[in-house]
Amino acid sequence: MFVGNHAMEIQTQTSNKDALLQALKKLGATNALVTYSGSGDSGDSTEISVTPKRAMKKLPEAKVTIQRVSGDYVEGQWQYAIQDREVPLEDAISEFAMQWVDLHHGGWENNDGGSGTFEIVVKSGEFTLEHRQYYVESDNYVYHL
Repeated sequence: MFVGNHAMEIQTQTSNKDALLQALKKLGATNALVTYSGSGDSGDSTEISVTPKRAMKKLPEAKVTIQRVSGDYVEGQWQYAIQDREVPLEDAISEFAMQWVDLHHGGWENNDGGSGTFEIVVKSGEFTLEHRQYYVESDNYVYHL
């Protein structure tokens, strides 16, 4: 998901945080939760939910304008720009979570992979990412006679 310009990705995270909070408040949501997992070079969000249930029922129709970093290869170099896009709120929540994971744990889905949860508490404006990275541990023994 990480496009390539770290400073721009962080800038969009800050802007999109506010946009998500406002959209969730408008929806009447108190919390949003994303779970994600992956391994073997593939991973993504697995479930997105909001509470209370009445807000979850409205989630599929909700839209929000967020910022995205886009990149174009022009005359031998990458050019990056931030663009506003209106997207389904559900997609924006998932995208925010996965971008945040990528910013802190790039390549998390490779090899043994990882998983985690991302939560937004609307009232306090608190965003929490809990990530677990998986790995195989081994011990090596060599014996000679």
